[in-house]
Amino acid sequence: LVGSEMCIRDRLSSGLEQFEKIPQIESISFRGCQNLEDEVEHLLKLENIKHLDIAKTDASFEVINKILQKNKELETLCLKTRELTNERFVDVNLPLLKDLDLEGCHISSENFHDLVKEGASHLEYLNLSKVKKLTTECFEIFKGFTALKEVETDEELIVYGRLIAYMKMREEVEKIPDWQR
Repeated sequence: LVGSEMCIRDRLSSGLEQFEKIPQIESISFRGCQNLEDEVEHLLKLENIKHLDIAKTDASFEVINKILQKNKELETLCLKTRELTNERFVDVNLPLLKDLDLEGCHISSENFHDLVKEGASHLEYLNLSKVKKLTTECFEIFKGFTALKEVETDEELIVYGRLIAYMKMREEVEKIPDWQR
């Protein structure tokens, strides 16, 4: 199900408040929708969401956090072009997360960790293209990704095995004293 800007912007009687009456909704996209803040109470009543796209919306960090807290069954999450650095996710537990799209996000290492910590064993795909502020600590988290198959970055699609090989090589290089490098 794809939410339209019109139903959200105009808050038609057939808008989000009607979606909560359809408990079988598992996938919903609000990509590019505005005024999502006004409809959050209806969105939080959707209980079975497994695939959520809130890329390029005007939703605040607080609203995104509430949505993620409520939807612990999420398998796919798209947060493209979001600012996720100024505040910290609280009580976000996504143990079934398989597909995480952070393309163009400004995300702190702490928030990256909070998003993936519970789902590390299930995560299969991670899009980090155009991601800003990722630090070495973020890449340390990769060691817990036992199911990860692909990581998309700016340059190319990286197969997980190549990433692990790079991490091991970097660890060995870091053991060498600076004066010997």
